[in-house]
Amino acid sequence: MEEKRLLLAVALSLLVLTAYQLLFAPPPKPRASPTPAASAVPSLPAPSPSLVPGPRPGPRSPVPAPVVAQVADDKERRVEVQTPDVAVAFSNRGARLLSWRLLHFADPRGRPEEMVQAV
Repeated sequence: MEEKRLLLAVALSLLVLTAYQLLFAPPPKPRASPTPAASAVPSLPAPSPSLVPGPRPGPRSPVPAPVVAQVADDKERRVEVQTPDVAVAFSNRGARLLSWRLLHFADPRGRPEEMVQAV
């Protein structure tokens, strides 16, 4: 009896997974129609021998990109964010987490519980 229930459970699971894939599958991407390679390309007329190509201009020198000054603080600052539940402090250098205090939980000294250890 247990084997019948197991087989029934597996079959129903596969049925549910298959139905989900059929009903909620992402729409197929539209395919680009293939273009005939050589038959549709018109042939270009051959250049006449009387036309002599003129001198080619030399390679252009690359234009250097303008120098943009970096916008950054020279000094490290502490940015503090306070919510009703936590007080968080970040550094502007790499967004380093400096402090995370839980305001509703007190440590043995009665101050809010500090979750970040000082390095």
